[in-house]
Amino acid sequence: MELQRIEEIVRRCSKAAEGPWISFVEGRDHVCGSDFIRTAGGDIELIGATADDQDFIANARQDIPWLADEVYRLERILRDKGEYGRSVGLKALLRRIKDRPQMFVGNIDEHSLETLAHFIRGFLYSNINADRAEDCDLIFKHEFHDWVRDKLEKDRDVELASGRSYVFYLSEVFKEPKERLDAFFELCEEFFNEMSG
Repeated sequence: MELQRIEEIVRRCSKAAEGPWISFVEGRDHVCGSDFIRTAGGDIELIGATADDQDFIANARQDIPWLADEVYRLERILRDKGEYGRSVGLKALLRRIKDRPQMFVGNIDEHSLETLAHFIRGFLYSNINADRAEDCDLIFKHEFHDWVRDKLEKDRDVELASGRSYVFYLSEVFKEPKERLDAFFELCEEFFNEMSG
């Protein structure tokens, strides 16, 4: 982990005007006047920024220190548990993702499961190529798609085309994005239990 870079970011942030910074956009937050960011030390006006740009800049004053504190906290946990240098298998990673899915996929929306599937493919590719993959990683890569299809056909009394991905199968059966993600994690747990049992 590049703690030195994080410290540089925190230093830059601490030199900026005191927080909190609050974005005010004309027509959204006030009736007339220009868009501006209110700080403890005075207002900042931006030229050429969209409302989203301004909101991002204003919130960065609060978000950066919070994120840095979270990085330091997690770094301490890893250091204390001696987890540096130890590879993590997909089963353990998915349990961590399940606790805080927004950290990995952002807001839960129509594309969340697909985004997570891309992340998992990259994770598996990296672990397999670095010869760090656990047996369950390889089993997941090769068998999970068909296992999900068979499981959904049996439990939901549906017929699904073969040779597709688990993202497709879950999207066919579960229409709501959160329901789809929840089902994915439940099926993963069941799959891993079945494979190890």
